[in-house]
Amino acid sequence: IPHHYDKMLNYIDMPKIKDFKVLYGGNLSAYRDQIDAITKKLNDPDWIHSSKSVAFIHEDLMKYPCHISYREPRLRNFYFKPGTKLASAAGSDSVIIMSRDESHVDLVSSDYPFFVDSIDDIYEKYEQLKSWYGTSKWSEAVDLLKDVKLKTDITTICKTYIKHIEELENGNF
Repeated sequence: IPHHYDKMLNYIDMPKIKDFKVLYGGNLSAYRDQIDAITKKLNDPDWIHSSKSVAFIHEDLMKYPCHISYREPRLRNFYFKPGTKLASAAGSDSVIIMSRDESHVDLVSSDYPFFVDSIDDIYEKYEQLKSWYGTSKWSEAVDLLKDVKLKTDITTICKTYIKHIEELENGNF
């Protein structure tokens, strides 16, 4: 059962920022070296915004058009952490560049075009999405996560838990 996005996102009406920028919705300290390497490669120190305060996380989720979630393959987090950043991107009608974590692959098609297999792949996806921002291609990219938004809506998650509990009670597990 996937992690849900915060239902508060359903009630926030905030336009996306005008210029293309990526959100890392969390503390960058665990990924500081990777982010610094991408920043150097992009030659743009302002390409990413990191949410430093929980008080502004909803606002950040809604206003940044593109989010990022990257975990190194074959490490514990890659296999076992929930896809919270993916759920939040879908819940805020944003696009996400992300690694192929098990939690991500469970929620989107394996041919999702903005999967990355390494830090080096992020540059290409970033440039592609930046060039699409504000176009019909961008709208199509956002639409790729509509199913994820439905799957990670709290109402869907609650129904899934209830069904699971009923199956357990009936011995159908």
